Amino acid sequence: MSEFETFEQYQLFLNYETEWSKYTKEGYDNTLKILDKLKSLNTKKNVIDYVEAWIIHEGLFMGLSQNEKEEDLKRLEDLTNSVVQNRGTEKDYSLRALMEFEHLSKDCSIAKSYIPKSIDNSNIRTNLIVAGFI
Repeated sequence: MSEFETFEQYQLFLNYETEWSKYTKEGYDNTLKILDKLKSLNTKKNVIDYVEAWIIHEGLFMGLSQNEKEEDLKRLEDLTNSVVQNRGTEKDYSLRALMEFEHLSKDCSIAKSYIPKSIDNSNIRTNLIVAGFI
């Protein structure tokens, strides 16, 4: 919870995770609204960048994004670079690995280069799933 300055920010983040996990248009649309609300509450940049990157991934994966694909890919590159450089948690490296593999370079060796830092000192289920997938 140290990433959040208020309980409302934390609760919105949890709501984002629930909506994102639905893999539906409604869930996707709700994550966009939650992102706007998080921004309006001056949530820390690393949280915003992390959430936005996952939303872009889902939009690309499900074909729901209203943006040009190249615009989304550039934004995804910037956001994932930002969280890795500015926060650098295991989940940030896992995010970057998956985005490299599925959207950016699509090079398995580049994606795999992020895996050690995504699973070092961590047994977070999502990170292990991403590592296994790649």
